Amino acid sequence: TGEDRIDAYLWVKLPGESDGCSAAPGAFSPEYAHGLATG
Repeated sequence: TGEDRIDAYLWVKLPGESDGCSAAPGAFSPEYAHGLATG
């Protein structure tokens, strides 16, 4: 990170929200959200 007291950054977003890799950016994927919730 370049910061002495910061080991990592954490990016948090809504489960199932696409970042543009598999669907349009911001599109919701119920299947993906379900997969995250059920492991």
